[in-house]
Amino acid sequence: MTLADAEKIVQEFGAALSRDNPNDGPASCASRLPHSPHTIVQAMKLWLAHDIQNRSLTEEFRNQIATAASMLLRFIEDKEARRLNTSRRSADARTRFPGLSAEEFKAAFNAIREVDDWALNATLAGSSLRRDLSDFIATVEQFDPTDPLC
Repeated sequence: MTLADAEKIVQEFGAALSRDNPNDGPASCASRLPHSPHTIVQAMKLWLAHDIQNRSLTEEFRNQIATAASMLLRFIEDKEARRLNTSRRSADARTRFPGLSAEEFKAAFNAIREVDDWALNATLAGSSLRRDLSDFIATVEQFDPTDPLC
């Protein structure tokens, strides 16, 4: 992968994030990703390493990449994303109406809890990926750019 390829991959992922509608729900369809998550992370690392080597990595860019990376794990198999998002919307709608039976309320509550648990796990995994990229940056920043092996 060249630097130009990496930049294009990251920019395409950024475009996919900007098209993502938060009103759809917490999960995003994997088919909206322009490349595999692995390829996107590798592209991020290449771009970061390049900027570190050229001493042009800014805190703003570092944060943008880290934030984008943390959102990557919200992209899951389309069918599961639609199921979770639909489940959450219908459960939210049911709990807004009075007169639910105990069974209906429990079903709505369980649906909401399932989606909330998934969203929490995705957030934690995204934070872990963000930390991994920070560790990667810290490691690369320790390299000596004057070393011919760098």
